[in-house]
Amino acid sequence: MAWKLDNTAKQGEKKSPLKRPNRRLPGQSLDEQIAKLRDDAIAEGIFLPVMLVAFAAYEWYRWFYEMPLKPMLFSIFALGGVCWAVYRISSHRETVRRLELGRDGERAVGQTLELLRAIGYSIFHDIQGDGWNIDHVLIGPSGVYTIETKTLMKPRRGPSEIVYKNNYLGRGGLNLSQHLVQAKAQANTIKKLFKGQLDRKVSVQPVIVFPGWCIKGEGYRKDLPWVLEPKVFLEEIRNASRALSKE
Repeated sequence: MAWKLDNTAKQGEKKSPLKRPNRRLPGQSLDEQIAKLRDDAIAEGIFLPVMLVAFAAYEWYRWFYEMPLKPMLFSIFALGGVCWAVYRISSHRETVRRLELGRDGERAVGQTLELLRAIGYSIFHDIQGDGWNIDHVLIGPSGVYTIETKTLMKPRRGPSEIVYKNNYLGRGGLNLSQHLVQAKAQANTIKKLFKGQLDRKVSVQPVIVFPGWCIKGEGYRKDLPWVLEPKVFLEEIRNASRALSKE
């Protein structure tokens, strides 16, 4: 009977039983970008060539039945459209590859952080704001952390090292110090959210993690973002002393 009553209710009288949106997954923003790129590539890379090939087929039909106009012009257009589609799809491929690498890195770090739930931590993934995104926020006994994941391809041979010293971050001559600025901005954003929601100041430690890389230098300076490999960060948190109340 309850099902029948609900089934006859007007659509405007219904509402979702869920009171709040689900928490976002690690790498969800990158998944959305990948899907959009692929959708755009399919739409642009298929529609135009199909249309031009259809025009060319029609012209060949007219030519076969000795109708006026020759098909060569439309065949050239069709060939050009196919070449353009191949170029567009191939140009998207590298972008999609980089996004997939970043997504997989965020998911790997997210799975590592999930291990901390057992010792009283809460983990929030892929936090979205107006023009900004934070990969992970960790809240627990030792404090609050914003975590930015940077997934970089490693060399097949030689050391896989990232240098972090004197406010410089880099690898093999490539300056990555802009990530330090980004990490600080993320921590300040979460500080403001705590201030607005709880009306209290909460210290937030910015963290950058590089999966699979060895970090050489000052990974744990309190006045700067931490730069660590995810497993090293996990052990650091497990061994950290309590700084926040349970509340």
